[in-house]
Amino acid sequence: MVFCILLLPIVILNISVAKFVFTKIVIVIPLVILSLVFSFTLLKSRVAGITVVLSFAFFMSLVSIVIGTIEKDYEEEVVWSLNADKFTSDFTVGNEGHLYLKAQINGAPGLFLFDTGCGVTVVNEKYISNGSLKWKHLTIKDANGIRQNKPSHIVREFELGDISIRNLKTYPLDSLTWTSSDGIFFGHDSVVGVLGNDIISKFTWDFDLLNQCVTVSNNKAYCSTLSDSLAIDLVSKNNVKEIPVFINETAKMLLLDFGCSSPIILSDSIPQGKESEKEKITFYQARGKGGLNHLDSINNQTIDGSFVDIKFGKYEYNNIRCVNNNHADLLGIPFIWSFERVVLDFPNNKSYFISANLNASQFSVKNHSWQSVIDNDNTIELYPKPGGTVISIESESKQVNYVAFGYTKLYKQKGRVYRMFCQDSVRLPDGKTINGPVTMELNN
Repeated sequence: MVFCILLLPIVILNISVAKFVFTKIVIVIPLVILSLVFSFTLLKSRVAGITVVLSFAFFMSLVSIVIGTIEKDYEEEVVWSLNADKFTSDFTVGNEGHLYLKAQINGAPGLFLFDTGCGVTVVNEKYISNGSLKWKHLTIKDANGIRQNKPSHIVREFELGDISIRNLKTYPLDSLTWTSSDGIFFGHDSVVGVLGNDIISKFTWDFDLLNQCVTVSNNKAYCSTLSDSLAIDLVSKNNVKEIPVFINETAKMLLLDFGCSSPIILSDSIPQGKESEKEKITFYQARGKGGLNHLDSINNQTIDGSFVDIKFGKYEYNNIRCVNNNHADLLGIPFIWSFERVVLDFPNNKSYFISANLNASQFSVKNHSWQSVIDNDNTIELYPKPGGTVISIESESKQVNYVAFGYTKLYKQKGRVYRMFCQDSVRLPDGKTINGPVTMELNN
């Protein structure tokens, strides 16, 4: 019995070291205590009992010291290879305006999507070998509300510019994200993973959008030379940062999301605002993708939206595309590309949008405005939704409403809708219904 009691701490140690699940001790300790109580009822010698207690205390102290050493050995450590407190690196631009930084994971080079909307860094699971060290389980959720739970892994070495991070805890992203046609990185084998806020929040990131480079600094006073009038406070929430905005003059808090290709996404309905005289069609529809799109049973779900006025800091934008009734509240990458320079001072919960420049890029928010739709889009595709889609069109100086059922396409010329095709049926302004497929010429 005494031998079994002395052996228990060693068993605990082996379990903890092998699995890295130190909380198992909490489960095993009550069993040890029960064994002690039982042993005292069998031992008649007081000396033997004291010996058991002292031996148990000694071994438990030894276990605690060893476990503490193991935990410390796997603590995350950030090392700068240079004495300077900053470095500058180029970034690559994706086809939707996303920013990709060069980095290495366990010596394997590749691109990482810079994503302030992701709470943890994720890596293609193929770069995490079966013999790697597992850590605690994490649940991630994408912009479409899809969830996934997996054990995170310890990556021995992560390198980004002059930064080296030892024992980085990462989430293994399904290889289907790259190999499935529904995956967000399908056909992008150069992309290794996503740089999340667990790394981003440690530094200040100064993006030069004109020259496509970023300066990274660990100096908390990096932004001291910038005017306070340019600063917009950020609010920390669940490992991400939110930014205060006004949408149609209604105050909102949106997650600042470099990984979102839409300018604005709302989880609820769009606040009512002043109707623009230019706005003849009061909505748009699109196909939405999320980070776990390959797990979605209805891939690229249709999402509804409209055009809204938005203000953040001293900047105002009118008639900008906005998705509503989604699973998140996001301010996306198009607003980043509307400036010459954007600085994220996450350690001090500040952001700086400097030198507005709507012509800076094809990805800027100007390409998501109503005027852009007027100027560039000759057709608008509408996907089916329950109850049909209301189409408001100006005709003879007044607005009339059609309700389209099924897939619908609108054709425009000089900013006005002149033809409508509907695969199912259309309810006319007078209440009559025409069964499709139907093509209608609209007199407006």
